[in-house]
Amino acid sequence: MKNSPTIPKHDHDRIGIRIEPIDDSIINTPSDFHQPHRHEHYICILVEKGSIENSVDFRKTIVRKNSLFVSYPGQVHQLVKSTGVTGWVLAIDNKLVDDTVSSILQQSLSEVINLELGPGESRWFKNILGLIAGTASKDLGMVINSQAQVTLATAFIQQVAFVYQGREQRFTLHHSANSIYIAKKFKQVLKQQFKALKRPGDYAEILNLSVSHLNDTVKAVTGFSLTYLIQQEVLREAQRLLYHSHFSVKEIAVSLGYEDYKYFNRLFGKVAGISPGAFRKQEINRTK
Repeated sequence: MKNSPTIPKHDHDRIGIRIEPIDDSIINTPSDFHQPHRHEHYICILVEKGSIENSVDFRKTIVRKNSLFVSYPGQVHQLVKSTGVTGWVLAIDNKLVDDTVSSILQQSLSEVINLELGPGESRWFKNILGLIAGTASKDLGMVINSQAQVTLATAFIQQVAFVYQGREQRFTLHHSANSIYIAKKFKQVLKQQFKALKRPGDYAEILNLSVSHLNDTVKAVTGFSLTYLIQQEVLREAQRLLYHSHFSVKEIAVSLGYEDYKYFNRLFGKVAGISPGAFRKQEINRTK
């Protein structure tokens, strides 16, 4: 294999910060955003009215009135449709997000952030987006990078992390702080190492825990075993590569750490309920 499979980046990855108002005429007009695409920045969508249907890593997500949606760098995102929507979309280069905020978001126990906002929260996010837009050019779709805009956008993403952390703490009140820390640390290491490490014992060794303790703790917090979460992380990246690259299933298997691609085929079929080749054909036909 000459090159390791990679997913083409969306053209908008050249941005630092980008902000645009959205409505049905924009969301429902065919564009690059209606095809699955991968970003290396955070996409934040504030829905003031109506709803938007998204796909994140080939799974449907509905963002409703007075809600804030955030997709992470590296995820495959697709706008599907909207109904009576008004709101904003803000894209922030991950290099502009400080390490503390990035760590909070990347260690999220959820694969997407979809927050229902209270009236005060909704007003705050709407107002700061208005300020960001107000300091931009009249062409709101342009790339914007002034210090004022960076400061405002940084405040926005910091508040996202703060609000999300508060929601998550309410959800995990019946777990100890140490259990939450272990589960988040496991997910962080998993995202970094899943191509190389496939056994629960590998992660237990890194975290200096027994396999049984790590598995029991993570399962108590997330509802899923270590093996399940490892397989799901591999599946997500495999699906991204199957859709976005022209590499063979064998090449993709090797890039994900499986020298025995027949085993990879069986594992993908078991986890996804469909073979890699059938998944590729299905998704390409669906988005034509």
